[in-house]
Amino acid sequence: LDEVRQGVERASKLFSTGMASLRALLPLYDTGSGSVYDLRHVGLHTAPNLARWDYHAVHVYLLKWLVQITGDNVLNETADRWIAYSWGRKAKHN
Repeated sequence: LDEVRQGVERASKLFSTGMASLRALLPLYDTGSGSVYDLRHVGLHTAPNLARWDYHAVHVYLLKWLVQITGDNVLNETADRWIAYSWGRKAKHN
């Protein structure tokens, strides 16, 4: 039973760490009119690898799924903004 408790604690810590990383890095995936596949444009100083609209929709779906689990308002606002991109809206920050 102690091993199970330790496993749950470790999984919880890993999930929390992953969510903190996602919140910190998520803005780097936002182009102001869509999303990118990866962050190679940051490290390699190249043009962003823009996500096709169907893949952008997967990004939105996954963010909304995480919102259901966590209730995280930042993820929800990002997903809603990204949904608006598919209707032609642009982010005010770009």
